[in-house]
This record gives sequence, structure tokens and C-alpha cells, in this order.
Amino acid sequence: MRHGLATPASALAVLVVAVAAVATGAGGTRTAAETARATRARTPLERLIASGHPLYCGGRRKREVALTFDDGPGPFTFQLLRAVRRGHAPATFFLVGNRITRWLSGARAEARYGALGDHTWGHEFLPGLEHGNAVWQIEWGRREIVKRTGVWTSLFRPPYGAMTRPLRRLLHQKRMAEILWSVDGRDYVPGATRQSVLAAVEEGLAPGAIIGLHEIHTQTIAALPMILGELRRRHLKPVTITQLIRDDAPTAKRLRAGLFGCVHGALGAGH
Repeated sequence: MRHGLATPASALAVLVVAVAAVATGAGGTRTAAETARATRARTPLERLIASGHPLYCGGRRKREVALTFDDGPGPFTFQLLRAVRRGHAPATFFLVGNRITRWLSGARAEARYGALGDHTWGHEFLPGLEHGNAVWQIEWGRREIVKRTGVWTSLFRPPYGAMTRPLRRLLHQKRMAEILWSVDGRDYVPGATRQSVLAAVEEGLAPGAIIGLHEIHTQTIAALPMILGELRRRHLKPVTITQLIRDDAPTAKRLRAGLFGCVHGALGAGH
């Protein structure tokens, strides 16, 4: 063996080391500070999606609440829109895909006024379906919203608030946030009235609250002016879900705590 000449094996080792050094210098290995900067660079919605946790409420640092309405569009959509417009109350509408064509003008009006979310194609109880069928419900609900309104939504609310771990992994892959609620208006309960809906909302009202209501009940429409009046009385500003996340996202600890991290309100069986 002659000294001063590299063998093929030693040359390969040098090449591997050199490539590794270049990769590290180009960002192949992040320092803790670089990782923290990358995390901060994400939007609040992207951080929520990356967490894999459902959102029940905001951070309670600002006097904002989110009004949300499920199960539309429907026969009372325009009455709902008139009420929230009069009250200067932005809202989020979780639409059911197979109802959009029938009340298309209502869905498009909601898209112009507030934020839209996916509430599946047919409002099925997702844990009761085969996984493939449940995936179809989520995907086709969002596709119908995009097709009919032109709005691409990253917000999803499962019917009845019912999900499975595999479906939560799917939402993460689809870059969708699961949005639940901290205040249940209980407008779906048999015998519900505008007064009972108002009382249920008042019970859980607090900064950061996500208020869950349905736009398909007359008692909900009738209760809205009173609910908006109560928000004004408490100096709470109604915003869309997207604005609540942007302005007042919960801490990671509160997010992991789920509904209990919201302190106020109780999760009902509706929606």
C-alpha cells in the first residue's frame, strides 16, 4: 500500500462526512432556537391544526366570543343573517353538504357575511360509520362547500361532537381544525324556547367562549336579538372562529385540557 493515497473506502467516508456537514449547515439539523422561531412563524390556525387537539374556546385574554351556527343552510338562513347583521355580529356557519344545493342562495350569503365550516355531507354520527364512509362524509362536505360557494375551509365540526382517533389523524393530514364549543345553547332540546336558549347561553358566557347554536330552529332565531343584547351588556364582542383563533388562541395547556380548560360552560349532546 502506498502512503498519501486514499483508498476507495476512506474516500467514501470523507464524502459522507462532507455531505453531512453541508446538510447541517443548510438547516438539516435545527437548533432549539431555530425550531422555536419556526414554530412562531406558523399562524395560530396552523399551530392549532398541528396540535391535533379540538378547540373548545379561545384564550380568554380578550373580550371576544364566537357565535357558531350548525346544520345550515335551511329555511331560516336569511332570517338568521338579518338578525346578526342588525346586531353587527360576525358568525361562523357549519354547513351540511347535502343541504347546500337546496338552499344555495343562503349558503352563498353566509359565505359573504361570515366564516364557513364543514359539518359533513349528511350529518351522520361518524363513530357509527365504517372508517371509509366517515372519511367520505368529511371530504365531500368540504368539497360541496368549495364547489358551491368558492370558499375553501379549514374548519370542521363533527355532528354531535363525536369523533374517533383515526378521524382526528385524518383532519391533521387534511390540515383541518376540529371546532367544538364551550357554551351549548340547547336549542335542539324538545320544548326549547327563546327564553330557555337565552338562559343556556347566559350560563356559560365568558371571554373566549364558543357558542354552539343551530340555524334550523325558530327558537334560535327568536333568541338571537336577546343573546346579542346580552353580549353587548357584558361588553363581549362577537367574532368569527377564525378571528377568535387569530386574536385570542388558547395556550397549549388550556388546549390540552379540552372543555375543562374553558372553565365555563358544559358540553351538551347536540350539534
